[in-house]
Formats: sequence, structure tokens, C-alpha cells
Amino acid sequence: MLPIAAPLLAAALLTPGGRPIAVRAMILIALCMGLATVAKVGMAFARPASLEIRRKRPVAAQNQPLIDSIGLVAFLAYLVGWLAFLPVDAARLHLLPPPPRWVAVLGLLAALAGCATGQLAVWQNEFASPAVQKHLDQTVVSTGLYGVVRHPLYTGNLLFFSGIALWIGSLAGLLGVAVILAATVARVFVEERHLRENLPGYAAYTRAVRSRLIPFVL
Repeated sequence: MLPIAAPLLAAALLTPGGRPIAVRAMILIALCMGLATVAKVGMAFARPASLEIRRKRPVAAQNQPLIDSIGLVAFLAYLVGWLAFLPVDAARLHLLPPPPRWVAVLGLLAALAGCATGQLAVWQNEFASPAVQKHLDQTVVSTGLYGVVRHPLYTGNLLFFSGIALWIGSLAGLLGVAVILAATVARVFVEERHLRENLPGYAAYTRAVRSRLIPFVL
């Protein structure tokens, strides 16, 4: 999540949008990057395989379905535009009324929780590649967060992006998370089809852990 989102956050959220928005953006970036740094240092010592696999390229990877490569490029293009829209809407457009301060603070907490969830998911799964693909000697991970939902990394992403919109102060941007959710669900179906066909034991895992993204909901 962060290797892709952090530079976009820095570039898009710090665009002219008023000093309060810039301050919020800098707080968000600093806290999330701090969390990511601590996680990476820990993984470098205790889970080097998890750290290494996140360095793989997200597009045109070996054995990656073509539809995943195309979809990921389109998603990143949308994400750049969405992130650029947030500070502009919060400071100038005001397409919807801004959320109350306490809701914005909840958004910051949600973004940090999403950050932590994503890092923990990578820690627990050394096969959590940015691209949809099967890795040599890959096995099904069904413990920890993966015993609750099948795609906790994506759950973390949804929390992260929803929290960003609320913290920056754009309810219209929060509505835009619906597109991110739709893209995530589409990728989940592509990924699970690929894993069912190529990873022994994955079909049984999907029967044991029913929730894909949100426990008891989705």
C-alpha cells in the first residue's frame, strides 16, 4: 500500500489547498511513513522474505494475468486524480459540507489503522506480492489476519483511503472511495480465480474463511 501511495500523497495532498490542509497532509504522511519505517525495519530482521516480495514490480510481473496488469494501471491513474482532488475540494470546491472535527480525527485514526493492518498483513504473509501471481513454493496462509478475512491487505487499503478523505476534509472524496472498493472487489475475483487454479489448498481455504474484505459483510 504505502510504497505506491506515499509518493502520491506527498505530491497530491501537498498541492495548493490552504495551509490547514497542508498541515493535515504532512501529519498524515509523517505518521504513516513512521509506521511503515518501523514495520520495514522489523521485517528486515525478522521477516526478510515479506519485505523482499513487496519490492517486486506491480505490473507485468511473471505469471501475472493480463487483466490484472491493465486493471492496476487504470487504478493507479484514478488514484492519482482522486488524491489530487481531495485538497482542492476540501479547501476550495466544497462539493459537500466538511465533516466535523471529531469525524476528521476518526479519519486519521482509520488511516493509521489501515496502515498498520496493511503492514501486519505483509508481515504475516511472505507471498503478499503487489501483483497477482503464484510464487515458487507458495503455500496458503490461513492464520492471523488471514484467518479473519482472505485479503487483509486490501482491507487495510480501504481503511487507509477512507481515512485520508475524512482527515483531509472531503466528503465528496469519501464517496470516491466507492470506486476504489469496486476496483478492489474486481481484483479480488481475478486474484482468487488465479489462486484457485494454481495454488493447492486455496479452494479449501476460501470455504473455511468466508469473508473476503469485511468480516460478516463482504
